[in-house]
Amino acid sequence: MNSYPDTSDQDSDDSTRDRPDQSEELGKPCAPDPEDCDSKAIAKVRCRAVGIDAQADFNKEYQPPLDAAEETYNAARRKYRETRAEVACTVRDLKHDISCLIKRIRCLIKQEHVVECLDEAFNCVTYELDECDKRTPELDCCFDDDCDGLTLEQVTQRIGEYKVKLEAAKGRFNWLAGEPARLKERVEKAAAEVKAVEDALKADPAVTDPKKLYVQAIVAWYHLQIIWGYFTTVSKFIDALCEALTCWRDAVVTVSRLVRCQAELECYKKAKDQECERLKLHTVDEILVVYERLCGHKYHDDCGHGHGPCDDDDDSDKPCDDDDKPDPDDDDYDPYPGPNKPNRYGDRDRDDDRRRREDERNWRRRGSAD
Repeated sequence: MNSYPDTSDQDSDDSTRDRPDQSEELGKPCAPDPEDCDSKAIAKVRCRAVGIDAQADFNKEYQPPLDAAEETYNAARRKYRETRAEVACTVRDLKHDISCLIKRIRCLIKQEHVVECLDEAFNCVTYELDECDKRTPELDCCFDDDCDGLTLEQVTQRIGEYKVKLEAAKGRFNWLAGEPARLKERVEKAAAEVKAVEDALKADPAVTDPKKLYVQAIVAWYHLQIIWGYFTTVSKFIDALCEALTCWRDAVVTVSRLVRCQAELECYKKAKDQECERLKLHTVDEILVVYERLCGHKYHDDCGHGHGPCDDDDDSDKPCDDDDKPDPDDDDYDPYPGPNKPNRYGDRDRDDDRRRREDERNWRRRGSAD
C-alpha cells in the first residue's frame, strides 16, 4: 500500500503508478501528511476555539464595568476640578478663622506648660493618624500575559494573583471617583467644627473648659491642613485617577488572555487523556495502522498481504526463488522432511530406501545419456 493516494491516470505504466511522489511530477497537490489528521492536530484547532469562547465569556463579565469607567473617569476629573475651585476660598477663610480662635483660646490658659503639653499630645496622636493613612498599599500594576512554557497549574495561579490586583485597581478607581463628593463633605465638616469652637468662646467662661476647647480648635485646624487628602493639586488627583484606571484596564486585558490560555491547556489535557485511553483500548489496531502508514507501501502484494522483500525489484534477495528449492538429485535430498516423516516403501528401513533412490537416479542418468 502506498503512503500517498494514487492520483495518476489509469493508463500510466506500473513504474509511474507505484511511485509515492507521482503527484508532484504531474503538478497535482500532494496529499496531506498523515500527522496533519491525527488527534493532536484536530485537538489543536478545537482547543483554540475553546480558548476563544472562554475569553469571550470573561470579557462579557469584565468589559462592561471597564467601559463605564471611561465615562466615570471623564466625569470625576471634571467634577473634582469644579469642586476644588468652589471650596478653595472657603478653606482659606476657615484656616484664617481657626488660627485666630486658637490664639484667643491660648490666652484663656494661664499656664504655658499646659499648652505645651497639649501640643505634644496633639503631635503624638496626629502622627499615629498620619501613619494610618500611609498604610494604604500602592497599586501593583505589573502583569505578564505570556504563558508559553507554563503549566496549567502555573497559569491558574497567575490568574488568581492578577484577579486580586484587578479588584484592587478597580476598588481604588471607584474610591477616587467619589473624591469630589467627599471633598465637599470634608469642607462642610471643617466649617462646622470651626463654628462650634467660635460658639463655645461666646458661651459663659465659667462653664467652659479651656483645655478641651483648645484641643477642639487645634483638631479643627488639623482637619483643615489635610482637607485636600492625598492631592495637593488638581493634577495629582487626575494622575492618581488615571493610574488606577490604567492598572484596572491592563489587569482585565492580561487576565483575559490568560483565561484563554488556561482554557486551551485544560482542553489539551482532556484531549491527551482521551487519546491515552483510546490507545489503551485499541493498542493492536493502532500498531497496525501505524505500520501501514510507515512501511505498508514497501511490503504489500496485490492481495493485500504483506510478505517482506519478495516485492522488491532485486531478485537476488528473494528467499522464495526456485533455486532455493531442494534438489531431488542431491544425496541429502529428503522428500519427506520433518521429525515424523513416513517411510517411502512401507516397512523397509531407511538404508534400503536410500539405495533404491540411488539406483533410480543412476537409471535416469543412463536413460538421458542414451
